[in-house]
This record gives sequence, structure tokens and C-alpha cells, in this order.
Amino acid sequence: MDYFKSRQPTKEQLMAEAKKRNIPFRKEENGVMYELHSFDEHTGMPIYYTTKDIQGQSQKVSVEERK
Repeated sequence: MDYFKSRQPTKEQLMAEAKKRNIPFRKEENGVMYELHSFDEHTGMPIYYTTKDIQGQSQKVSVEERK
């Protein structure tokens, strides 16, 4: 599957690509929930949505920004 042809891959496509790349689709770490959103069309780096608080506000972060 070529994710760069589609701007918004489906959840199933993202789960399959995460498995293929051996990266998590969803993960919780230090009270922060990460879920795969897409891949950068230039670098191929995974981009995750994060949820940090009890209100469930989300933001996108790239793997490079995550610590």
C-alpha cells in the first residue's frame, strides 16, 4: 500500500503499515496516549496524534518531537 497516494489512510491501512514497519499503532506512555495518524509524505516518518489530558484534547506530533 502506498500511503503517499492517499492523504487520509484508513485506520486499517495504518494498522497494517504499522505492523509492517514494526512500530506501534497505539501506545500509552507516561500518561500520554499516542495513535498513528499518518506518515510524512516527504520523509516517511510516522505522525502520531497525542492525548494528554482528561478532556481528550488532541494534537499531532511527529516521532521526532516525541521523547
